[in-house]
Amino acid sequence: MTKIFSSWARLVAFLFALSPFSTVCAQDAALLDIERVHFDDHQQALVLLNNLDLQSLSPEDKEYHRFLKALLSAYEGNLENAFHSLTAVYTDVQSTRVKNRTLVSLTAMASFLGKWEQGFMYANALQRALANEKDETLMLKGLQGLLIFYLNAEQYDIAKMLAQRIEKHSPADSPYRCLGEVAMMDIAAKEQVSESKEARYQTAKANCAASGSRYYISLLDNAYLTLLIKQNKPQQAYRLSKIMKKRVEDIDVLFLDLAFNASLAQLYYLLGDVEKAKTSATFVLDQLDKREFLQSRIDALLVMVKIAKAQQDFAQALQYAEALSKAESLLREDNVVKQVAYQQANFNLAIKENEIALLDKKNKLLEQQTQLTNEKINVVTLALVVIAICLAALVFWSYRSRKLHLKFKQLAEKDGLTGAFNRSFFIESAQKVLPVQKDLQSDCCLILFDLDHFKQINDTQGHQVGDKLLSATVAAIYEVVNADTLVARMGGEEFAILMPRCDVIHGACVAEQCRKAIEGVRVTHVKSNLTVSASFGVSDTSQVGYNIDNLLAAADLALYKSKQNGRNQVNRYFVE
Repeated sequence: MTKIFSSWARLVAFLFALSPFSTVCAQDAALLDIERVHFDDHQQALVLLNNLDLQSLSPEDKEYHRFLKALLSAYEGNLENAFHSLTAVYTDVQSTRVKNRTLVSLTAMASFLGKWEQGFMYANALQRALANEKDETLMLKGLQGLLIFYLNAEQYDIAKMLAQRIEKHSPADSPYRCLGEVAMMDIAAKEQVSESKEARYQTAKANCAASGSRYYISLLDNAYLTLLIKQNKPQQAYRLSKIMKKRVEDIDVLFLDLAFNASLAQLYYLLGDVEKAKTSATFVLDQLDKREFLQSRIDALLVMVKIAKAQQDFAQALQYAEALSKAESLLREDNVVKQVAYQQANFNLAIKENEIALLDKKNKLLEQQTQLTNEKINVVTLALVVIAICLAALVFWSYRSRKLHLKFKQLAEKDGLTGAFNRSFFIESAQKVLPVQKDLQSDCCLILFDLDHFKQINDTQGHQVGDKLLSATVAAIYEVVNADTLVARMGGEEFAILMPRCDVIHGACVAEQCRKAIEGVRVTHVKSNLTVSASFGVSDTSQVGYNIDNLLAAADLALYKSKQNGRNQVNRYFVE
């Protein structure tokens, strides 16, 4: 399998390779042969499929044949065409089992194509279908499709619940069980859990080995490797990486190669082997710049930025930082699309349920009209009452929808803890403000700062005190800046301030005022005297232009200089 082929072939592996489907739909022997060979030799599977005598198949097997043909078309390299073919199959077939099987593939494939609105629609339909499914194999197949979808949609709470259901209903050596174990380990790595997962990892690896899936064993190993790195256990991670290396090379799947090398880059950096860290990171960055590989690219760029800063190659650090900012921006865009699609799907579901309820009321009204033809006056009165109730319900629903819309808008713009703008809204607003200021030939200044030793405060004083400190910090900043200033929480303890009509000199003065204001922040109910400080970096458009990514990258370099020089200070960015 070539690396060009593998970026979409891993989707086919997810959708189709985990378990035999023979007990679910197909009865014809030739279809069963195709089932057995489709993943190991898809060309042979396609030949067998095209040579089948359709006249000899039962009606249900004919529909299953059509489903196989649509799904195997993914091997031609065009997932979009395969998705449209499967959509047509889902619309046309009569067999409930084939329809549900198609629904599983559509749900998972929609997530890989970024068709989130359709994906959530199919996911809701699949969940309704599984509620009445008695066949355990079909149920597990459906749970598998939902698990893949919600993992890609980053709805980890739902994914955990689905993985637990799969573990509950499948034996230890089942490939379904293996997928559930991989999912749980992957979620643990993404959520950066602090407790050890060694026992669970060993159990999961034994189960996956029993299922015979080298690919899923490698995915499991890489998830655990990522977790070990995030838990700062480089020696244990290094031993695991040595075991993984040969298997990853043998499997030769680009997605896995990139994820593994991104992890190696972080690991070697932790171990202090800068050259090997650069080699692994460069391998990732040399691949095609595709959205589906964004996380690996971000991990590699983070390592390269750290190396360049450590080597004081600030020009190279800025270049990597700009690429990192671009990749993170694309990832944030994808996440926003996912969240909006999720909320929209829930909203549409609620509307549909209300429409069904309203339709039921109308049907009951028609029945009453038929039964009470001799009491027309009472029927008309009843009808008016029902209509009035329906209108009141619609008015109430419209009012509620408006409130929900306003709530979603606020959630999309503001950080729920501090009340400052969130990162995505800040970037979007800056991209509107900067061109206007450019046309006016007016400078803009950007201040980037983060609280010094905030993690230590969280560890010693507790997260509740840390949250109060973040809120108090934003309140102190708002006391200093003007009303037209954008203040945003960029993530964790990092904040940004964008000031129109302001150059870097004035911006540094404002930053100094903010620094002093933060020094005066006090939080009640702390275990000991709590001293708060922050480090600042300032940049402006006269040096780096009217581009928010450039402003952020330049301010970040100045902030890094503040930290290098002892923290609790302000530094301006200068073009060398």
